[in-house]
Amino acid sequence: MLEHGKISAVQMGLMMYSSIVTTAILYLPAAIYDYAGRDLWLSPIVSAILGCIPVCVVYELHRLYPGDSIIQYSCSIVGKIGGKLIGAIILLLILFISNQALWQYGEFVSGYFLPHTPQVVLLGTMAFA
Repeated sequence: MLEHGKISAVQMGLMMYSSIVTTAILYLPAAIYDYAGRDLWLSPIVSAILGCIPVCVVYELHRLYPGDSIIQYSCSIVGKIGGKLIGAIILLLILFISNQALWQYGEFVSGYFLPHTPQVVLLGTMAFA
């Protein structure tokens, strides 16, 4: 249940875990195919286990600093300047990841479903939505 537009730590953990694991399941096999060979089927299992680590870290930080945002408690942990720097890095990382996801979605849709539609139209429509 949303209270004042905030989500609980469990909800945030579930969102993080699902995004980490799905990304790892989609991209990890292609990256480790040369090394894994026939044992490639283990990569989703390893990625699921490793995906729990950031979720546990964020959950513990939320438990230690209830009601604070990640930028607020990073300022408490590493100081005001370091916390603001970490906050800026996190915001830029979110912007970069969103841009990558939007671009990959546009490539997928234009490559398979709408090959004659300009990608600018697809990306603009998705970004607007």
